[in-house]
Amino acid sequence: MFELISGFLLRLTFVIPFGPMSAFLVDATLKDGFKQGVKALLGLVIMNLFFIILVSFGLASVYNFLDQKIMFFIGALVLFFMAVKSDKKNVNPGVSKSKSYLTGAIMLGLLNPFEWVWWTTVYGSIVSPFELQAKLVFGLGILLTVICWFSTVIFVVLKTRKHINEKTIDKLGKLSSAVLILFALYFVYLAFTV
Repeated sequence: MFELISGFLLRLTFVIPFGPMSAFLVDATLKDGFKQGVKALLGLVIMNLFFIILVSFGLASVYNFLDQKIMFFIGALVLFFMAVKSDKKNVNPGVSKSKSYLTGAIMLGLLNPFEWVWWTTVYGSIVSPFELQAKLVFGLGILLTVICWFSTVIFVVLKTRKHINEKTIDKLGKLSSAVLILFALYFVYLAFTV
């Protein structure tokens, strides 16, 4: 039980601040509703599960082979691409959005250098003395945090969305895209300074 609660509380420190993941989820939910927001959330859960397994089974040394500068550039490209793609209207609504949000969230997490650093240092160092079962229970606490926090974000966005018109939703979508672009620029900056 200690590992479950600890994992839940630890991940809260990283998901509550508004970052690329939050911007992506808000954008998906705001523009395309509940189902697409949930698909983006599912992508985030899958990405977190990937890292839990990677670190719990001692495979995190893969990160040592990745050049941080390259990761920041790739992450910046992904964020920029998602911002531009999200800002365009879908010609056939519902056709490709589900795969786009699911895989977009997974890719956003896997190509985010901060995720790699957090998982290999913070999570890795905390769970390193644990037995495998305790590591996985700790990871379950993390997954519960992701599900609870981002479900709350989806709920708030949906409740807010009902009270605003399409023009405002479009402006908020553009703002979400701008936030993704700002994070992309920040990643480029970090690529030159790391």
